[in-house]
Amino acid sequence: VQKGLQGNAMKVLDIAKELGVPVINFYDIVQREEEPLKVFPFRLPGHYSPYGYALLAEVIAQKLYESSFAKDLDN
Repeated sequence: VQKGLQGNAMKVLDIAKELGVPVINFYDIVQREEEPLKVFPFRLPGHYSPYGYALLAEVIAQKLYESSFAKDLDN
């Protein structure tokens, strides 16, 4: 996996932060995996493997649950 976010990815994250837009930095989450390349089919970056998509879905679900948006849905 590439070392660090570069170019446009960093620009997008910076702009989102400036605007207060919540962002999930999946790159950082993947890097914390014991085997980061496991999230890609054939261990080659590109689209995600079934494991990668499951991990991404889990992270999104958790962030939504933690957000005030999800808390408002409970009412």
